[in-house]
Amino acid sequence: MRSEHSSFSKCKYPEIFKILYHTNYFGEKDGPCSCILKKCVYSREWDYEYNEYYSRTLRGIYTALGMLEGIVENPEEKNLPDEIIQKIVLMEDSGKKTIKEITDHFPLKEISNYISRISLYTKEGREPIYLGFIDLSPFGVSEVYIRPPSWMTSPHYYLPCERTFFPDTSLRLKENSAETVSCVPFIKVQAEVAVCAQYAVRMALMILSQRPPTVPEIVFEASKTALKGGIDRQQEDGWYDDEIKQAIEDKGYGVHELGHCECIRCKECGAEFSLNPRLKSPDLENIYEYVESGIPVILGINDTSDLPWWPDETQGDAHAIVAIGHTISDDNGIDGLIVHD
Repeated sequence: MRSEHSSFSKCKYPEIFKILYHTNYFGEKDGPCSCILKKCVYSREWDYEYNEYYSRTLRGIYTALGMLEGIVENPEEKNLPDEIIQKIVLMEDSGKKTIKEITDHFPLKEISNYISRISLYTKEGREPIYLGFIDLSPFGVSEVYIRPPSWMTSPHYYLPCERTFFPDTSLRLKENSAETVSCVPFIKVQAEVAVCAQYAVRMALMILSQRPPTVPEIVFEASKTALKGGIDRQQEDGWYDDEIKQAIEDKGYGVHELGHCECIRCKECGAEFSLNPRLKSPDLENIYEYVESGIPVILGINDTSDLPWWPDETQGDAHAIVAIGHTISDDNGIDGLIVHD
């Protein structure tokens, strides 16, 4: 596939430009001096998602569409009730033609197992500076490996979970042509495959490993060891904290759990005693201790209404996000966390 460059003003993906521009990603009042490079690349994540879910789903859809087409063509041979056969026989030819057109042009009929990559550049001096890349599947943003925005720097912003990554999934990569990017990678939830808990595990592993397992791989392994209900477990139900813990430990990493622990109060002196003294309640200070050491922290949120950036119509559910950095106030106090949601 031939590479093509275009300015942001002529961007084929205006939704990405809109996000970057309105968050002042480039730190320029008049907009970015950047370009986009689009090319055909291979993605393990998308390939596994496609093969593990979409191909199976589409196979079922096309089986059903084929059956529908066969029923319309020969209703008498399908052992249908007489009243349904009569309705099909009386159907206008235009209606039958419409059904045939739908089955022939189903929008998800062909999905390639490669994706498009948008490489971002900005000019500082005479040479373009590489900022990273955004991978697009047929369903939108898939993975994001871009440098933090220009304004997210010390003394107020710190990203200890940042790593240097090598985009090794370009097809037919030329020798010495690859560019590295320092970032905290992000992956967007594909709700048809899994939900926030599984993707939070994947994002944590992306920080800890240069070649983490894909979400379908994580789900498959967890179904054998960690998940209640095993392989029959519906992924849209999410995961419990002990299942998240086990799934990460299965990949060879230690996990320390911070959770709300119940206490009992002494009637005589009023002192409180924890029922599980080993379990600490999470707070900004102990979450910061891990993040500052470059260790991602998966945060379980009871209600998305506690997240101010969530729109009102989608609030109310439990959620999982990943803490990747922290902020410091003018008086050198830890006053917030930087998260991937």
